[in-house]
Amino acid sequence: MGEDPLLARIEGWCADESITVERFEDDAVAWGLHLRYPPSNPKRIDVLRPKDRSGVLILFTGVHFAQGQVDVLNAMNASTRQDLVWDLYMFLVSRGVFSSFHRTEGILTRIQFQRELFFDDLDRPSFLEAMRDSYSILMWLISAVQRACGAERGRKVGNTPSDEELPMFR
Repeated sequence: MGEDPLLARIEGWCADESITVERFEDDAVAWGLHLRYPPSNPKRIDVLRPKDRSGVLILFTGVHFAQGQVDVLNAMNASTRQDLVWDLYMFLVSRGVFSSFHRTEGILTRIQFQRELFFDDLDRPSFLEAMRDSYSILMWLISAVQRACGAERGRKVGNTPSDEELPMFR
């Protein structure tokens, strides 16, 4: 079986926009791409084509809180912490993405979100718009966490998931 023509189109669109593309493999996906812009940016958006769903691409990314941010959240009173989580959740709902909030010992440590693209009529403008929107959501989340936890404690927030954290859609 030959290479998926959609994969080649997306790689071409990304190359035209100077978006760094790195292919990766996972048992749950037909193919996956790590996308970064600019190339030196550690933040990435993953494009996944699930094996078990036809006609769908998933754009996937998220934020991981720095230990200093987790400590600040832990020190907040429960009501303030819940208000923050609710505000983050409602923002994601308003942007039309699926989200997952991960906690360790009851404290928020990671937020992941994904959007689905149906590729039967996927074209370059709609793909790039979805990428831009996902990136702006990511930047807003990072900014909101930094504001809530203090600028100094927020400088190390990132979004590079480990391999076992990647397939949120499973």
